[in-house]
Amino acid sequence: MASKVLGFPEREGAARRHRPVLPRQAMPDVDCAFCGSSKTEPISVYGCHMLTSQYLCLSCKSTFDRVRDD
Repeated sequence: MASKVLGFPEREGAARRHRPVLPRQAMPDVDCAFCGSSKTEPISVYGCHMLTSQYLCLSCKSTFDRVRDD
């Protein structure tokens, strides 16, 4: 059952019950932290910590975290 929190659908499961899922369109475009390429795509709204987002570089295939500013 998908409920709404702040206008965003909620993820299923106990660990993610109260974290809203942001649409990928709402996540900013960023450059790769390793090679500087702009060919990146978001993997997860939340990275290792609640204040980071995870991205994947399509050029060097690295994953990296970015500190969110929202």
